[in-house]
Amino acid sequence: GPYALWLGLDNQIILLVPLFELVIIPLFPKIEYFILKALRAIGVSYILILLALLCMIVLDLVEHFVPSGDVCVTSMPEISFLYYSIPLVFSGLAAALSQLYILEFI
Repeated sequence: GPYALWLGLDNQIILLVPLFELVIIPLFPKIEYFILKALRAIGVSYILILLALLCMIVLDLVEHFVPSGDVCVTSMPEISFLYYSIPLVFSGLAAALSQLYILEFI
């Protein structure tokens, strides 16, 4: 029973040893480098997206809670487009990084 099964698997395991020693183990650092490099860049792009969201939250808070000179005025203070370009740059960099390094997985 179990001895016959072990004898059949023993030959297959012995055939896999050279495959691991000559192919898989030498290639592992290279595979690990390519995978970690892409994942690191995708992580940086997520951090850039979070920075863009935080910038938009701060701009929204400034727009709603900072009075524009006269307290009785109900109009919102105007914020320059230059301030809105900061989160746009962060989100654009995040999109470029993620698209560039996702193509390495293909």
